[in-house]
Amino acid sequence: MSYKIDKEIEESVRKAAESHFKNHSVVRLYGDDGFSDGNIYGVWECSNKGSCFYRFYLSSCPGCLTFYGDLGTLSVSRGQDVLFWAMHYCQSYDYFASKYDKSQLITEFSPGKFKEVCQNLYDQSCDGLEDDETPESLTETLDDCLAEADDCDLSEDKAYEISSPLWEGNDPPNFRVYTRQFYMFTEALKWFSTQLTSNRVVE
Repeated sequence: MSYKIDKEIEESVRKAAESHFKNHSVVRLYGDDGFSDGNIYGVWECSNKGSCFYRFYLSSCPGCLTFYGDLGTLSVSRGQDVLFWAMHYCQSYDYFASKYDKSQLITEFSPGKFKEVCQNLYDQSCDGLEDDETPESLTETLDDCLAEADDCDLSEDKAYEISSPLWEGNDPPNFRVYTRQFYMFTEALKWFSTQLTSNRVVE
């Protein structure tokens, strides 16, 4: 499933990561000192001189990459080369996210996306129709959805309930976006990849 990429959140997290990681260094706690048939296994601590502020750890073993520490905990499962793969594909969000443990919350309901999707569904339903041919009930549904989208208490269940006339008979639409934690994890992994491939790792 594809999730909307919130460019505003993505850029905000990217800038935060640049600021928080600029004085970080990587210390290898366990593992070998290089690539072995495209595989990299070990445990690394990433911090600013041992400070707990934005300190995170990466643990790579055959088939599993775990990210934990001050930024939260997330795990990715794939083949033997999971870390090598992750370093190359962490910016391909949908593909990368497909390898997460499904119990991990890396997406969240977005009223903004709800509003956007409802407007698109309405426009598709009205495509080719004259203004006076547009079903009044659909217009009322759209108006209700747009009004509810501005309510900070709007729940995902209610969003599906009130928008159902716009997509009835089709698969339910997707009103979710990636979380800030997910973006931060990909930024941390991108930063780690640069350190590792540039041999900036303290043994």
